[in-house]
Amino acid sequence: MDRLLTRAAGGSGLAALTLQGEPGIGKTTVWEAARIEGAARGFRVLSARPTRSESGLPLGAFGDLFSDAFANAGGGLPAPQRDALEVALLLAEPAGGAHGHRALSVATVTLLRALTDGEHPVLLAIDDVQWLDESSAAVLSYALRRVHDRPIGVVISLRGSGSSVSPLDFDVTAQREWSEHRTLGPLSLGALHRMLEARVGESFPRLALVKIEAASGGNAFYALEIARALIRSAMPVSAGGPLPIPATLTALTSARIDALPPRTRDALVVAAVAFEPSLDVLARVAGAELEDDLEPAMHDGVISVDGGSVRFSHPLLAAAVLSREGSARIHEIHSRLAAAGCSDEARARHLGLAAQGPSALAAEALEAAAERARQRGAPVTAAEMLEQARDLTPATNTEGAVHRAFEAAQCYAEAGDKGRAWDLLEQAMEARPTGIARARVLQLLGQVRAWSASFPEALEFALEAIQASDSDVALRAEIELDAVFCYVSMGDYVRAEAHARAAVADGEQAGSDGAKAESLAILTIIEFFGGQGVDETRLARALALEDPLRTGPVQMRPRVIRALLLLFTGRLDEAIKAMIELISEAAERGHDTAIPMVSFYLVWACVWRGDLAEAARVAAQARDVAGLNDDASMRALSLTTSALAAAHAGGVDRARAEASEALALFVGLQWTLGAIWPLWALGFIELSVGNAARVDELLRPLAEAITQMGFGEPVLGVFLPDEVEALVALGDLDGALRLVDWLERGGTRVDRPWALAVAARGHALIAAAQGDLDSAVGALDRAIVEHDRLAMPLELARTLLVKGQVHRRRREKRLADQALRESLRLFDQAGAALWSARVRTELARIGLRPRAPTDLTETEARVAALAADGMTNAQVAKAAFISPKTVDNVLARVYRKLGISSRAQLGVVLAAINDDHGDEGGTPIHGG
Repeated sequence: MDRLLTRAAGGSGLAALTLQGEPGIGKTTVWEAARIEGAARGFRVLSARPTRSESGLPLGAFGDLFSDAFANAGGGLPAPQRDALEVALLLAEPAGGAHGHRALSVATVTLLRALTDGEHPVLLAIDDVQWLDESSAAVLSYALRRVHDRPIGVVISLRGSGSSVSPLDFDVTAQREWSEHRTLGPLSLGALHRMLEARVGESFPRLALVKIEAASGGNAFYALEIARALIRSAMPVSAGGPLPIPATLTALTSARIDALPPRTRDALVVAAVAFEPSLDVLARVAGAELEDDLEPAMHDGVISVDGGSVRFSHPLLAAAVLSREGSARIHEIHSRLAAAGCSDEARARHLGLAAQGPSALAAEALEAAAERARQRGAPVTAAEMLEQARDLTPATNTEGAVHRAFEAAQCYAEAGDKGRAWDLLEQAMEARPTGIARARVLQLLGQVRAWSASFPEALEFALEAIQASDSDVALRAEIELDAVFCYVSMGDYVRAEAHARAAVADGEQAGSDGAKAESLAILTIIEFFGGQGVDETRLARALALEDPLRTGPVQMRPRVIRALLLLFTGRLDEAIKAMIELISEAAERGHDTAIPMVSFYLVWACVWRGDLAEAARVAAQARDVAGLNDDASMRALSLTTSALAAAHAGGVDRARAEASEALALFVGLQWTLGAIWPLWALGFIELSVGNAARVDELLRPLAEAITQMGFGEPVLGVFLPDEVEALVALGDLDGALRLVDWLERGGTRVDRPWALAVAARGHALIAAAQGDLDSAVGALDRAIVEHDRLAMPLELARTLLVKGQVHRRRREKRLADQALRESLRLFDQAGAALWSARVRTELARIGLRPRAPTDLTETEARVAALAADGMTNAQVAKAAFISPKTVDNVLARVYRKLGISSRAQLGVVLAAINDDHGDEGGTPIHGG
């Protein structure tokens, strides 16, 4: 315990101590010492002591831990998180939709970080953690895995042997932080002597101590009970005689209960049954004040009264109390407790346990309590209540049973337990629901399969659900969107468009704003992929209607679709900003499933922008998030994201390993569209190391599929420039030309500078391979013009590399040197190590002496020469086929490189450069 507190307070991050052992071994004593010592050392101590009776109440221990902490530090939290905590802590009523358990979990992370931002470390202390309710356990497990860098100590006690498992699912050792697990063993004879002397006030002779040790096995609780029995009996201990106590623990505790007055025993039975054993509730059940009746049990240490609630000093004592009663008596007490004015959730639980057969009243109460638990962010507890409600539903109410099974499945799915959700839905289908009930069950079956990324199966359920929902237009609009999601994921954009249009029509007629927004947005991007550009008016309407609390696939959300369209149309700065905001909001609200997907596209944007360091950071964050969730699709996306970043940075082994693993996951999940992205990463890394045959093996099937599907948007072929380069290297110029023509047609139709630039580079590669170097130069000039409209330095660097190679073959050494050095600068600046190495190899083949740092690129030289000849910026723009704004930018770079500040100085400096380099081969600057 001392090591735990020292480590946690030392700024080294999260530290944890688990105390495990059999009941009565002394875990609580050490746990209590940790709390006291922690407070003395300046820790902010947050503690909870859950009991068996409280384990069925949602977020019970969570409230004990965080009520005071939230009062002190909750004011600075973001509004969605503060709202989620207020509802969970019963400080506010739910407003609007339910707060998901992830939102509450993320709010808990933020609260813990806020608590540790000051001078005090935090100690989380939970006694008898095995009784922790599932909702509290889920929230704490999520939070603790995400604060391993904070000065937090965790001390928990766990009943049972070493095989027992704590409901807190976090592993600090996985984060290379400090944890210790101690199984408490029996006390020695000397320790027993000191403990008994301190606790019962008597010193026992050695013979009695030896017998107590033997009978108790060194268990402190057992030993204490035996000692008390000896004192009560006043019998001497003889060497050959037995101790005057029962031999087993159950008998031992029963004897202790038997020693209490009958009225006390009766009161203890009610306290052991109650979910909320407050003195007020117990008094209402008994019809009289119980403090006098409970006094003997308090005096004997059987119970304590803490904050008006009755707590047994050991769960075995409560079990002993209940073991004395028959089931009829227990049912009767549950019934009385249900009428005693306890909370809605406790009342519902008592009604359910009081029922000895189907009960409409109990089922309805449990269903209502489940909805409240769900709104508070406890979906697992809600699901359990709904399952119990289903089981208590009278056989004549088949519709009600199906509805409760469906709602329970939704709660399990929300909590991430897709397997249990699937089982409940299958059971619901066995009841043969009809009409809308059948449609809803089929819809959720499809969504569960889609969340597992089994899209063909999910689609079958969605299409069947659409047929079943014919009379409910609003529901049909929702299910049409499910079908769209499946078709898009499978790469079938034609059918996706048909269902998207149906969703728009149904949504306009009767759908919710959230469904309308998604149908409008998804139709917009489908039309975009078809080569129709962006319908900005429709997209703006979708954004205005978007529901930020709506659940479902992240790819369907209007703001996500807007961010993707910004990326695909080359508006990279705007796309990056939008995606960073989306990831931040997803993290704040606990929507982890959104982070790997958006992160992939953010890495794509960073790669195009030439910021490989940021791409690596985003990829690492996505891997961390996916690692904390048991979700194959999230893992596949995060691996792809990391592989794409590694491939462009030159991490060969990592890129190959991660992309290969991601590809296997996507294939296993039947996610056709997703499989494109790891193939892109694999193809790029193989191209980077010069393995053209492997590039073609990976990308040829994909290239053929994309170009034959009839898409009009060239960005869908983002990997095609890599396949073109590989085909040229392999001598398949006709195959390369087909791909280049596809890119050029699409780029021309929708004016995509990226597609036009890489298509022109492809034409140059093909022409050079045919020996037509003049045509290659002309194609590269066209490519450079398109690059001037882009902010994609790595693509420009690849074009300049080809340009340098072509000029070298034309024996234009100076122009080759200019192009290659600019290419090298761009690759080096981005950190693309493998491509930098390729450029250096090309430079070595030229053999020119090192150039002055003031040398200009060809575009800069051409613009500078025209400006030096007296042209205005507008005239230069027209002559160079670029915009006046681009002329301004180019001249600014020229002035900076040449160390001048005006156009008047330009002619003199350029003349000096031409005189200096005109005799080294190639074309002087004015002729460029």
